[in-house]
Amino acid sequence: MSGISVVAASSHQLAAIRAMLPFDVSADFLRLHDLPFSPPQDTAILDLDLSHPEDVERIRTWLSRRASRGPVIICVDDVTSYLQLTQARAIGATAVFARPLDAAQLDGLLCRLDRYPGPPLQPSISDPAEDLKTIGDIFEAARTGQIPNMEFVSEAGARIVDRLRDIGLSAYLAAIRAHHSRTYTHCLTVTAVAVSFGLHLGFNRKDTHRMAIAGLLHDIGKARISVEILEKPAALDEREMMIMQTHPVIGHEMLRETPGLPDDTLDMILHHHEYLDGSGYPHGLQGSDISDLNRMMTISDVFGALIEPRSYRPPMSATNALDVLQQMGPKLDGVLVRVFAPLAHDLATCRAEFTA
Repeated sequence: MSGISVVAASSHQLAAIRAMLPFDVSADFLRLHDLPFSPPQDTAILDLDLSHPEDVERIRTWLSRRASRGPVIICVDDVTSYLQLTQARAIGATAVFARPLDAAQLDGLLCRLDRYPGPPLQPSISDPAEDLKTIGDIFEAARTGQIPNMEFVSEAGARIVDRLRDIGLSAYLAAIRAHHSRTYTHCLTVTAVAVSFGLHLGFNRKDTHRMAIAGLLHDIGKARISVEILEKPAALDEREMMIMQTHPVIGHEMLRETPGLPDDTLDMILHHHEYLDGSGYPHGLQGSDISDLNRMMTISDVFGALIEPRSYRPPMSATNALDVLQQMGPKLDGVLVRVFAPLAHDLATCRAEFTA
């Protein structure tokens, strides 16, 4: 990992960030008045008030002395403020977060910097709490027979793609893991895994955004399943499982007339539980009848379910969840599982997996 400079206005802020850093990460900890005497490292984490133009110019000049241009992560008071975002971009920010930076975000950033040192991170103002609210709004609309606002869903998908580019999968999952609703958290987990899978494969923005929308909507049929079944604190019995397995068809019926929803997105909603050997549902599709995007969504759905806690079982580690995928053999696309493996290894290494 390249060198890191941490800059803050006070010793208290520096101490807070220092306490969150892993013991094996070294960094320079600087206050504003230290900048003339300390050369900048390649990567900078700045926790500063950007309301003073003279400070903005001082920081910009200091960063211009870097030998190599790594990411610049800036924490501001209000990520919705046009002024603060403009000031951050003037400095050269590649990612902007709301203050205070929390441990999960910092851990995800460090993991991502270690594995992807080259490309700059893209700015994002997305908040996982807002993404969870999106899932809730989608389900509430579906429960009352309304079609989700697709412009709203599309905007949410774009935010999620940007946030995952910024902080990586591990920090994103850590940020949503405390939500009380298993169903909502699962939808967002699968969305995050599917989007990360697409990014890992080098998908362009349009295709990655498509995966995000499919992830947000893939379980919408569960809005018509009783909460007693969805949130049951035990494994489902045979009757309950049969009811649960109706959700792909319900979701497809709800959305199939939605203007602007691509056929491949509808296909992922309907067939994300199909297996290549014909043992899945609802139609028992086999082999070439299952699209590549659907194969990716199925892997993401299974993996997401395994790493989540359940009231009747603890979450699996990313490593053990990958083992399960590999052991599923002919049910899943073996080539895609092998391609997915580094993503699971990264999640395990980042130490930000779900805990019970």
